[in-house]
Amino acid sequence: MTTQSSGPRGWFAVPRDHWLWGLSPDYFRVAMQLLREANWRESRVVIDGDVVVVPRGSCLTSRAGLAERSGVTVKRARTAVTFLERENFLTRKRANTGARAPTLISIVNYDAWRPMSDEEGQQVGQHRANIGPTSGQRAGHIRTSNKGTKKQTPEDFPIEVKQLAWSLARAVAERYPESRNAKPEAMKANGIRWCKPISLLHSKDGYSYDLIGQVLAWSQADTFWQKNIRSGAKFKSQFEELLAKSKADRANTAPPNETVEQRNARLYPGMTVIRGGKPQ
Repeated sequence: MTTQSSGPRGWFAVPRDHWLWGLSPDYFRVAMQLLREANWRESRVVIDGDVVVVPRGSCLTSRAGLAERSGVTVKRARTAVTFLERENFLTRKRANTGARAPTLISIVNYDAWRPMSDEEGQQVGQHRANIGPTSGQRAGHIRTSNKGTKKQTPEDFPIEVKQLAWSLARAVAERYPESRNAKPEAMKANGIRWCKPISLLHSKDGYSYDLIGQVLAWSQADTFWQKNIRSGAKFKSQFEELLAKSKADRANTAPPNETVEQRNARLYPGMTVIRGGKPQ
């Protein structure tokens, strides 16, 4: 059987002879709902201030939410998930350490349920290239064969990374023209040192380019931090503190009658925000 899911890449296939067909109606509904909700490709969401990666074949849910969407009781949803986990249909863990954090459920061997076409594979490959190295690939290198790696250059980074890196480098060069590392020839020769920290903030830490750009602009407008942020590495090492201080600064200057949606868009541009297990 092939059924449609609610996502933009909405389908998955259940073989006619699979043991799922022998489940009770409630358990079967829960299994089908989880297959429908599973990501067809990796995504990132913000949960109580933490960036959480939701891999392909996984979804974020709660007992109550899964029960409601599956049309079963909360107890039946809980026992169904426990049974499906025991039968190696899924794995589960808490999405983060929050008291009411949602559960991250991953479908085992998701590719068997939802094979990826060549076109989609190319799209995912391009998506991964845009966001940077994934687990199993070291940042700073591009794999060219099983025998070796090619050293990465600034030209290998996405345009968003280069724009942010050069923006910071130019600000440092203008403010400290005597700095050896800020001279144009040094910036060109050592471009990887400016680009790599920005790339890691996005690909490893999960921050959007918009948010990185906002924090970067704030740091260079602040009289204290503009004296301390003189390299990409320093910007990355201080990013969490810069983010917190820039949020506090923006929160103090929030426009009147700002809605929750507007505040989330201002503080977390380009991300889905979840608090207490519910999207905000």
